[in-house]
Amino acid sequence: MGKLEDVVTLAGELGREDVERLAAWCRATLAEREHVVTVGRESVQVRGKVTYRQEYVVKKSGKSYGPYWYAYFKQAGKLHKRYIGKELPSDLEARAAGAPELPLEEPEP
Repeated sequence: MGKLEDVVTLAGELGREDVERLAAWCRATLAEREHVVTVGRESVQVRGKVTYRQEYVVKKSGKSYGPYWYAYFKQAGKLHKRYIGKELPSDLEARAAGAPELPLEEPEP
């Protein structure tokens, strides 16, 4: 029996709560392996982990703006940062609510 068949057999023995946790883990794992980061009209296909963070922008005058959401991901070994906006898109919020393992980081005060 292959690995997938073993997992399916074991999953058949799980209770509802454990199946929901397993499904959330599967969604988070798929999201980490391939993800599309969209900003306005620009979309970037990303393979691997995408981290979403809220950050404040501090101008030279010392005035603070934000918080704003940014996506961080690596492509060809280089770290990239993309501005998302003042709020996370609803699909990202739903994914985060359904899968607590999805890397969402809150800003430091």
